[in-house]
Amino acid sequence: MVVITKGLRPDGTPCTFYMDSTLANNFDAVIKRVKRGWDYCACTSGLPGVGKSNFSFNCARYCCEWFDKSYVTFTAQEFIKVTSECSEYSSVVLDESFATLNTRISNSKDFLQICNHLSILRQKHLFIFLNIPNFFDLNKSIALWRCSHLFVVYANEEGYRGRFIAFDRPSKRELYVDGSKYIDYECVDGNFTGRFIKQK
Repeated sequence: MVVITKGLRPDGTPCTFYMDSTLANNFDAVIKRVKRGWDYCACTSGLPGVGKSNFSFNCARYCCEWFDKSYVTFTAQEFIKVTSECSEYSSVVLDESFATLNTRISNSKDFLQICNHLSILRQKHLFIFLNIPNFFDLNKSIALWRCSHLFVVYANEEGYRGRFIAFDRPSKRELYVDGSKYIDYECVDGNFTGRFIKQK
């Protein structure tokens, strides 16, 4: 792990946190790509309580030094409002977005709003993090094409949180196709594994 200092806390002190070094190196490449005119979207998946929010908040903070809880949204309406009003190169988290992005309601108003808005967002060069319990329930167009990475957050057999597996676009696509039938996250090897720590 490496120590990262980015931005300020509400009390004005520097925001210092830990991040897996391989993950940080990958995000360095992501940031350079976004600064060249792209945007970034990632999915964080895992059972409730394993630390998806903590993990995605760390990633969002690394990508955008002014990220704070005002950039965390919980509904389609909040997500659209925040991403429409935020500045270029901001990080925005749609937390526990299962109800909005689930395949079973792919024709719902909320789902269509999110899909359309994710397309429009490209010109703002944002860092978007979608937190959901189950990657395989995600709509195919978002899972395969819109998201660049999948991060599966989990606890080990002893119940210790703070672990993740990272999948890039090709391995994520293979996982979605091969693992959907039995909800099997182990049928495809991730690109790398790592640890994360809950930040204060």
